[in-house]
Amino acid sequence: KGYVKLQQLTARKIQYFLTPKGLTEKAKKSYRFTLRTIETLKQMKQQIQEVMLAEYRKGIRRFVIKGEGELAGLVKISFEGFRLPEALCCGESDEKSLKNEKNKIPPEKVLTLLTDEKLDEKVKGNYINLIRLLSDKLG
Repeated sequence: KGYVKLQQLTARKIQYFLTPKGLTEKAKKSYRFTLRTIETLKQMKQQIQEVMLAEYRKGIRRFVIKGEGELAGLVKISFEGFRLPEALCCGESDEKSLKNEKNKIPPEKVLTLLTDEKLDEKVKGNYINLIRLLSDKLG
């Protein structure tokens, strides 16, 4: 197709060059991949927000993010897009310090959002495994 040119350097080494046509095709593929990734992130954010809003309507007032990485960051970004009175979203380390505050939130109003599948068995109380939920809904 004229996308790549080869040059034999030694008996074992070959150097590849992208032709202008190949570079254009590579750029188009990268662009399409980026668009798909952005669309997937938008869908994930929407699903996370729908879950949080549904749980808020059931009385949940504190969302604790357990786990680290990209999904935990997406949960924080998803929550920041909301205006939920009295609701708080925090990481696991923040939750430990908040337990000592005067206005304690009862355990039934706290929901842990798991962003790491390995933590499933270690969680006590209300929790949602976001990895499973998102893979089921977007799968």
